[in-house]
Parts: sequence; C-alpha cells; structure tokens
Amino acid sequence: MGWGLASAVLAMSLAACGGSSSSAGPDSGSISFGNIPQAASAMLFAQADQDGLWAKHDVKVQVNQAPSLAVLYQEFSSGQHDCIFGDPGGFAIQASQGVPVTVISSMSPNFAYLVSGATTRNTDPSSLVGKRLVTQAASGTFKFFSAVAKEWYGVDMATGVQVVNAQDGAQAMAQVSAGSADAAYVLESAPTTALQSNPALAITYNPADDFAARTGKTAWQTVLMCRTDKGLNGAAVGRLVEVFQDAARAALSDPAKADRLAVEVTGSKPGVYKTIFESGRLKYDLIPINDKVASDLQTAIDLQQRAGTLQKAEIPSSFYAGAVALQQ
Repeated sequence: MGWGLASAVLAMSLAACGGSSSSAGPDSGSISFGNIPQAASAMLFAQADQDGLWAKHDVKVQVNQAPSLAVLYQEFSSGQHDCIFGDPGGFAIQASQGVPVTVISSMSPNFAYLVSGATTRNTDPSSLVGKRLVTQAASGTFKFFSAVAKEWYGVDMATGVQVVNAQDGAQAMAQVSAGSADAAYVLESAPTTALQSNPALAITYNPADDFAARTGKTAWQTVLMCRTDKGLNGAAVGRLVEVFQDAARAALSDPAKADRLAVEVTGSKPGVYKTIFESGRLKYDLIPINDKVASDLQTAIDLQQRAGTLQKAEIPSSFYAGAVALQQ
C-alpha cells in the first residue's frame, strides 16, 4: 500500500472515533511515547526531530526513554506510556488478559537475522542442531524464529540447539566473532556493525523472508501500539503516524544522509545505517492497520501459538481495531 492510500485508510478509521474531548484536549496531540535509544525506531525519532516533522504535523509528543526493552514493555503494560513501538505477539497475549492495547500501524517487517561465524555457514534452522546459538532469548523476534524453526524444520530450539542468552546484539556478535558461538540471531544494527570489522562473518538466514515465502504474509516484527484507556485523540494519533511515515520516507530515500544522522544521534559507526538501508535489511513501512495487516499479524501469532512460543489465548478483536478502539 502506498503512502497516500495508507493515510487515506487511516483518515477513514479516525473519522469513526468522533470528536469528543479527551484528557489531552479535543485535538491537542499530546502523546507520551516510550522508547529505547538503541531501538530500530530511534532513526524515526531522530529524522522527525531533524526535519521539524512534529511541528509540521502539529503533534506534541513527550518521548520517555527506558533503559531496556524489558523495562519499556513493563512500563507500557502498567500504563506509564500512551504508545510504543513493540512486539505484536507478546502484547496480543496481554490484550487477551485485559491490557487495553491496540495496534495502530505496522512498522517494520524484518530486521532480525541469523549471522554465522567464520568457520560455519548456518543457512537455516536445521543447520543449527547441536550448535551454540547466542541471542536475546526472551525477545519476541526470537520466539518468532523459534516458531518458524519448529513449524517448518522440526527443530525445537529448547532441546535441539544450545541457546545462550546475550544482554544485547553487540554482546552476541562479540561471541560469534571470537569463535565462542557458532551463530547469533540478532537485530540490526548489530549484524552490519560486526560485519564491518569482521568480513568473515555472514548473514545467512532471515525467518521473516522464509515466513513470507511460505505463507504469502508479512512478518511484522514491530508495530505501533497505543493504549485505549488513555483518552488519546484519534486525530492526533493519525498525525503521529504521518510524522513517522514522513520520517521513514526521508531516511530510506537518502541512506547516506540518514547514516550521518545515525552517527550523530545513535553513535553508530559511519556507513552502518547506509548499508542497512541500501541492503533493505531494515525497512520502515508504516501502514495503518487494515484487514491485510491484521491478517498478517494473526497468521504469525497463530504460528507461534501452535509452536508453543506464545501461550494459547483468544486475541480480542480490539487488538486489531486500530484508532477506532481509542476511547474518547
């Protein structure tokens, strides 16, 4: 779906929200957004700041930085933030348990990769049997990877692979570079950063592409979610999506310029984000939730529930409702 059509779909969705007042005012755009500095979304915030997109779209956002993804998710679950970018699978289960959360839009379909060491090339989950794999074992992306491995390769990550937990992607890649692990499953920008200094490493598999080829669906590993109990204004949330759409378009259209911004804001090495964007290993695609996006999410969640990486639960329709679920 193109940018213009996506915005039109969201506009129709938001129109159903009505114009009654909220705790933020009828149309103030005041939104508390939780984030972590090292997240894939960091470039969207930096690009929005640089290009003056908050003022352009008349959105007032208070960005609250959390020290880790686990803390961010806990804070969002407890109501400390209005919106976040995060894992749809885990929050779908929370929605089934009564947490008032809805998906507003997609964000990124793929940015986690299997990286093999210099002496081995692990080209799919079956090649990991008996090997040492380092990753962030509690992450939603690894749960998705584990489900793909079990569903289509018959590999149980819990018993067939020696999975070692890492604090972050950089720590995981350090173990692979040192030869103490056979492979890592990590989020960008960790793989590209490691490959810059150790070209003997290789990105050898992406479960999101595998999922897409087998199901015809997109594996949205990160989505924009908001709480439905915070009195958010639908029009303001719509403009928030437009901010991120503009930021994504700017970053992806000029990778060299985005790379210079990433060096300044995230402390990445020069060339890392240029490579990531040009290779397509990190894509931003903010599509306001519609029937297709909801179907994509449901297919991925069903896969994980069958594999046992997500608990079985009935996901409420409100989780897929988008802006129309916001309470006014």
